[in-house]
Amino acid sequence: MVNRIMEHDGSTITFSTGQYKDRVVFEGGEPRFRQRIVVFDSRAIETLLVVPL
Repeated sequence: MVNRIMEHDGSTITFSTGQYKDRVVFEGGEPRFRQRIVVFDSRAIETLLVVPL
């Protein structure tokens, strides 16, 4: 869950919800990501806004 704090009044809203589904394997005794699936659960995406999550 990603919350957003609004500058103008300090209110907090839920900006985005979702989950990562990671597949981790051990190679040479070290954990490595084999696969990452991102599941975005939020209904609406603000257009013309680029915010890395």
